[in-house]
Amino acid sequence: MKKVILFLGFLCCVLVGQAQKSNEVDITLKVYDPVDFPPHFPNGLNQGLDKFLAQHFRYPEEAWQAEKVKEAEVSFIIRKDGSLCSVETPEGLHPALAEALKTTLPKMPLWFPGYKNTQKVDARVGCVIPLVNRRTGVPYHLRPLIEKTRRYTDMAEAKPLSPVMMADAVKELDEVFAFYPEHKETAVALTRMLVSQGKAEDAVMRIDRSAREYSRLNLWRDAEAAKALVYRPGYNGRNEIALHLQLAMTLDMADRQDRAHRQYERVIALIDEKLRTHDIGSPSLKESDEEEMFWQNENLIEQLQFRLKYAEGTRLTDEDWARLTTVQQTSANLIPIVEQFVAEGKVGTSSRTARILNQLKALQVERATGRTTSKDLRSLAGVKVLAVYLCDGLSAALQFTEQAMADKPADKSVYAKLNRQMQAHQSQLADRLKAVRALASYPDSSTDTTRKALCEVFPIEWLEK
Repeated sequence: MKKVILFLGFLCCVLVGQAQKSNEVDITLKVYDPVDFPPHFPNGLNQGLDKFLAQHFRYPEEAWQAEKVKEAEVSFIIRKDGSLCSVETPEGLHPALAEALKTTLPKMPLWFPGYKNTQKVDARVGCVIPLVNRRTGVPYHLRPLIEKTRRYTDMAEAKPLSPVMMADAVKELDEVFAFYPEHKETAVALTRMLVSQGKAEDAVMRIDRSAREYSRLNLWRDAEAAKALVYRPGYNGRNEIALHLQLAMTLDMADRQDRAHRQYERVIALIDEKLRTHDIGSPSLKESDEEEMFWQNENLIEQLQFRLKYAEGTRLTDEDWARLTTVQQTSANLIPIVEQFVAEGKVGTSSRTARILNQLKALQVERATGRTTSKDLRSLAGVKVLAVYLCDGLSAALQFTEQAMADKPADKSVYAKLNRQMQAHQSQLADRLKAVRALASYPDSSTDTTRKALCEVFPIEWLEK
């Protein structure tokens, strides 16, 4: 009996070992590429993939800090049963990021498999995987943290915090900031809390990093980028101004007066740039607006091509037509080609052609810089006066508005209103440093009156929203 038991035990060990070994062996798939009907994701890959990545993908911090890759071309196999396997990533991708993709993508819901000769088959699929939210540029996994800290970052709703609550808030905000210092709301709220805690030097280090990182998205620092009007997900000119203004005020609070003064002047120069370029909106459009813009762009391109083909096509050579038909048909690529044809006399400058070109250009500008209203421009002028006031005091701001009324008749009413409002609140605005402290630190009872006065005079809410 004892021998039988030992034999059964040995047999069980052998069977278990074989089972484990079989699990380790990769099953060879017969992969087809191409197929008659390729695999597809339920409800469409774009919408479904964004939702899946938001729930499951965490961007490795070491990969993000090394290089902020916004998307990656990957390939994988969709088996006959719809499951995903064998993820391949491009060469040169950060190892941690490649591993995260290889670990995350096989968790996707089942696909509809591909077909070859009416039979389900294993098929290879290649696609571009977005690694950040398409409209904001923020890594997917940060969204829950950002939502969690919104009670601190919405300055319109911000309330005084006890020392213990502020310490906890700093930890939560620092978690977002460490990964994504470009997030303006987080950077500003964190900096103001540190100033309130008497840690102005720590605050300077953080807001300086945030302002520098965010400024890399500024088109007008690079002539080629400005000419191309590159789309920048999440960029907002107001955010860049707000970050640099917060840096100037934080330097003020750290008693670094010389650098603070230079930083205020930099803010004023930045505002002048935005008044010139109107780059103060947000190209992070709503999905419906983005779709409408896409179809408008497609329609205009079709009109332009129709115009070239049937109205003025005789002036274009076969080589010209090859350029038009092989180039990726987006306004960014098409506009310079057609402009060159016009310059060379191959395309006439008729009103119809010119109108379509101008519409395409306007759409390109809107996609890159956002939508700017007359109210935005008035508010921007008000922020410039605010920067002058925070830099040099009330007298300098009043003198500036008086000079602006004489130099800019078209904006006279804007500066006249600001002048009247500053004079009406002279008692609350007389102490420049008190005003700086009210805006540079987190709201509390000691700064409440001054902050309210500042909000009544200057477009603070417009800048912070």
